[in-house]
Amino acid sequence: MKKYLLTLLLLPLISLKVNDWVTVKIDDRTSVEFPAQPVVEDLNGAPYYENENTGEEKCIVMVTDFGKMGVDSATLSQSMSRTAALGELRDGLLRDAKGSTLLSEKRLHVDGKLAFEYYINTGVNKPGNYNRMYYRAIVFKDRLYSLYFYEDAGKPRQEMRKRFFDSFKTL
Repeated sequence: MKKYLLTLLLLPLISLKVNDWVTVKIDDRTSVEFPAQPVVEDLNGAPYYENENTGEEKCIVMVTDFGKMGVDSATLSQSMSRTAALGELRDGLLRDAKGSTLLSEKRLHVDGKLAFEYYINTGVNKPGNYNRMYYRAIVFKDRLYSLYFYEDAGKPRQEMRKRFFDSFKTL
C-alpha cells in the first residue's frame, strides 16, 4: 500500500519532468521548442537562443535576417535553391569549426520550406564534450533560421534532437 501511495505522489512529478519543453517565439514568424527556457542574447544584431539543459545536449537557434541586408525573399530563395548552396553552407560550417569533419549532408523541405541538414564530427575527442553537431538551416521568406543540436557521440540524444528540429513552426 505504501509503494502504491508513493507511486501516486511521485507520478505527477515524473510527468512534469518529461514534459517540461518550452515553446519560444523566435520572431514574428516562427517558434521553436527547447528542453528548458533558453538564454537569449544579441549576436551582432541577430537573436541567439541557447539552451544547455542537462549537460548532455545543447540546443541553439540563430536567425539571419537577409531583409536587413537588402536581400528580398525571392532573391534569397533563388540563391539558396542553387545546387551549390548545399556545399557553400557546408564549407562555411567546416571553416568556422576548425578540426571538424562532415559525416552527412542533405537537402530537404520542412513544412514546404527549403532546408539543409548537416551532421558533423566537431573534432573534440574529450569524454563529456559535445563531439557531434547536427545543423539544420531553414529558409523562410527573407530569413535563414539556423538550428544547432550538440551531443556526445557516446550518448546520442536522438529523440530530443528530433523533437527540437521538428518543433520549428511558422506562425
